[in-house]
Amino acid sequence: MGETTKKAGDLGALYAQMDNQTLLEHIRAALEEQRRRAADAGDFEAICETGFTQGFDTKGHARAPIVTNGLLVCYGSVVEKSSMSHDCTFAHIDESWVWEHPETLHDDVRKRPERGREHQRSVSILAATEGLEFDLITSKMRNGVHQMQSARSYRIENGKIELVKTRNIKTDRYH
Repeated sequence: MGETTKKAGDLGALYAQMDNQTLLEHIRAALEEQRRRAADAGDFEAICETGFTQGFDTKGHARAPIVTNGLLVCYGSVVEKSSMSHDCTFAHIDESWVWEHPETLHDDVRKRPERGREHQRSVSILAATEGLEFDLITSKMRNGVHQMQSARSYRIENGKIELVKTRNIKTDRYH
């Protein structure tokens, strides 16, 4: 039996002896430690600089989130089509947008003019905690109304992003 397997078995036996409340306290403590380590390990400015050069396609649309060094890096974009319309892509976690989420460690927003219009790009950083679930929402705003185009649901599993579900939606409104 490998050392890692033995340790996991020992932890399993330990957890089996705990009551539910103690087990929940251990889970919370482990997640908090994971968040602390991610916050301590990240050079947020460097991650953002890399994100602004690699996190967007040639049209300025946000790419899918990534995990790097225990950090979840989410890209967001608003690409103006006219003064009354734009395309946008942002991460949504629990009941909030990534920049509003209480566990967001860093958020950098930059606006840049392009072809006579102002575009917005953002890089948001969170700890890539095990089990974290989030959506990447792409929508179009026309005449002041957002219409969701697609939603991709993800979960952090074993320190990696796993795609859970993809939905293409043309009729739902998402604000």
